[in-house]
Amino acid sequence: MEKDKTVNDETKIKTPETDTPEKTGSEKANISEDKKSDDKKSEVSEDKKSDDKKSRGAVVWFYSKKVIRFVCFFSILGILMSIFGYALMPKNNSKESGMPNEHSVGFYSLPEGSIDVFFIGNSNTYAAFSPVEIWREYGIQTYTSGVGFETTVEAYTMIKEFLKYHTPKAIVLETDCIFASRRGSDSLGEAFEKLTYSQVPLLKYHNRWKDVKFGDMFKEPEYTWHSYSHGQYVSAEVQPYRNPKPVIKTDFVEQMGPVSYFGLTSIISLCKEKNVDLMFVYVPCAKSWKYQRHNAIQQIADTNGIEFIDYNLMTDEIGLNWLKDTRDKGTHLNVYGAKKVSKNIGKYLVDKYSLKDLRDDKELSELWEKDYEQYKKQINRTKQQEA
Repeated sequence: MEKDKTVNDETKIKTPETDTPEKTGSEKANISEDKKSDDKKSEVSEDKKSDDKKSRGAVVWFYSKKVIRFVCFFSILGILMSIFGYALMPKNNSKESGMPNEHSVGFYSLPEGSIDVFFIGNSNTYAAFSPVEIWREYGIQTYTSGVGFETTVEAYTMIKEFLKYHTPKAIVLETDCIFASRRGSDSLGEAFEKLTYSQVPLLKYHNRWKDVKFGDMFKEPEYTWHSYSHGQYVSAEVQPYRNPKPVIKTDFVEQMGPVSYFGLTSIISLCKEKNVDLMFVYVPCAKSWKYQRHNAIQQIADTNGIEFIDYNLMTDEIGLNWLKDTRDKGTHLNVYGAKKVSKNIGKYLVDKYSLKDLRDDKELSELWEKDYEQYKKQINRTKQQEA
């Protein structure tokens, strides 16, 4: 046993050593320097990362503050514009209250949902459609909203406003307004301007700041003014249109401007959205009507499945007399011409929409009779002025 142990010890002693040779002082110094250098690089890298994070955070915070300021500024501006717009807005629909074109918005004072048909357009509209005559002939309730030189964009905003209060069976667009903007500028910028102006009360009524009474600024609107003519411009003046030109057919289609197109497509979309029938009507107008305009409107009507009646091609059918039925030599109809157009369109509307005759309603009949009396008085006044 002792012998085996001695052999093992000898064997163990003879086994070569595998330890790494001891490094010199200069090698140790180099390793130490390399380690310090790596540590410094690591520290610099960490500092740079930290600085980058701080820099990015500062940039984000800088732009976030700008966005917050921007949002706050325009929010406050919007609130102030709404407050001052409401303060300047007329609180009644009368001329004395500051309402522009008060006859065009006389529907405000009528019972909600009472209008069967709404006529809309420029001055040709308020000259040619007589709701009083339509009531007396057929017993249906209509309203005429016309504004001189009105564009389709303005007509769109008026229809939108009207539909807040009434749910008509049909809206009749007098189509001379489609070409109204061609008399002046016609651009999408103009369309945006008109839409903005009509939708922002502060812009629309800013000129009223001198006339507004403090007590009226924040009271609830109360629309009480009543248009006895239901929007019609009542004039019995006669200025004949002599030697009317014969109708000359053409295949040419007059192009409408972008403002008109934008407004017209908006009207068509709005009526579809509200499920209200839209009709096109061109009333007799010797000065502005052209066959190429008829073609343009017919093309749009056919494309969109809209009924189009052109009374410029039906003057003989309705018995229009250019020597007696116009108040300004062919541009606008007087009450005599309006009665002929209204009788024809009234029958068409009653037949197409099966509108109920309400003349048996005693209360309604009394109201319309009062309006008719005022209507007749105005006719007599204009006759006297002409004489």
